[in-house]
Amino acid sequence: MSSDDDILLALDREARRSNERVRAMLMEMGRPDLVKELDARLRDIRLGLDSARSCWHSISPAQRRVLKIMEPGRYLARSRGSRTRYNAYGEPHAESNVCGLATLRALCAHELCHVDGGATDPERKFVLTERGRFVLKHGQSLPEAPG
Repeated sequence: MSSDDDILLALDREARRSNERVRAMLMEMGRPDLVKELDARLRDIRLGLDSARSCWHSISPAQRRVLKIMEPGRYLARSRGSRTRYNAYGEPHAESNVCGLATLRALCAHELCHVDGGATDPERKFVLTERGRFVLKHGQSLPEAPG
């Protein structure tokens, strides 16, 4: 094991000990409701749900709309006669003039979609990434209230 792995393991152990101390303190205070809330929050962080929600809320409404359009398995390809406008292709139907290149580049910066146009013209086509599908599925949801 490398020293980097040792450091990460030590940090993980310390975080777990710290969480247990907080849980014990809350129980001593007679607040099992807060322990349950803490556990739910830590679970969301561990599963990446918190990150998905943060990502969803950090992108613009136009970017969210494009992700929703791409969700059912569509891809975006450059419109004929334009270097910066894109159409959506795939099921349930094609859509014209979905977005511009700047929007897609911003989504790529968040790793929500990526270029798939080949070596000679990479930005000819964009597809949704696995992270993009995860953010679409979990980012829009609000955390459940403990209870």
